[in-house]
Amino acid sequence: MSTSSTPNSRRAAKWTCGLLMTAIAVVLPLLYGVSWWTMLLALVLLACPVGLVWTALRFGRGDPFPRVPPNERREP
Repeated sequence: MSTSSTPNSRRAAKWTCGLLMTAIAVVLPLLYGVSWWTMLLALVLLACPVGLVWTALRFGRGDPFPRVPPNERREP
C-alpha cells in the first residue's frame, strides 16, 4: 500500500512545522531563561516561519511587491 501526499497535506505540514517552531521559539526563553544561546536558538527556529510567510506573500496571490521596469517609471 503506497501513500502519496497531496498538495494540501504538504501545505498543512509546512504550516504546522512553522507554527510548532514559533511556539518552541517563544517557550524556549521562558523555560531556560534569557541568554545569548537561547535567543540565538530562538532566532534560528524563527527563520522557517518567517520564510513561510514571505514565500506565501511573495508567490501566493499575485505579487504584493510589483516591480516597475526602469523605462516605465513615472517622474514627478
